[in-house]
Amino acid sequence: MKIIKMIVLVFLVSSESIAQVCDTNTVDSHFNTFVDKKNGTIVDENLKLQWMKCNYGERYEQGSCSGASEKLPMHIAQSKAKNYKLADENNWRLPTLVELSSLTKKGCMLPSTDIELFPTFNSEMYWTSDRFQFFSWTVSFDHGFPVAAQMGYPKNVRYVRSID
Repeated sequence: MKIIKMIVLVFLVSSESIAQVCDTNTVDSHFNTFVDKKNGTIVDENLKLQWMKCNYGERYEQGSCSGASEKLPMHIAQSKAKNYKLADENNWRLPTLVELSSLTKKGCMLPSTDIELFPTFNSEMYWTSDRFQFFSWTVSFDHGFPVAAQMGYPKNVRYVRSID
């Protein structure tokens, strides 16, 4: 019932003023293991992953993300990861479906993540490295669910790297 109320609330608000909606009764504490390194990256100490704080195409400057994000087709997103450098690291890659799903915040939508840690996350699809026949899995951050998408169409990109 609470989810239905949240969805109805979203549709009653004009599209120009839609902001993140969270169910205040839902507790999602898994973001307690995330640390903002203040260098354009966020570290998940539990899963041992380092994430881009900003979307691909944006720049991290003076503690915030600026510029425009750039959507890429799947094969270009994978190719660009090989040469991507951030925070003096260059072993970035597309996340798996499980890894990217770990950024979803229960009870929140539009976007369904922690916007204090990831302030420019779009309420749209982001690529994962997992494939399904002729499709690739994405996570749609409007509600945080996986969606199979055609690989040739541009989607949002947020690279990750494994850390020791």
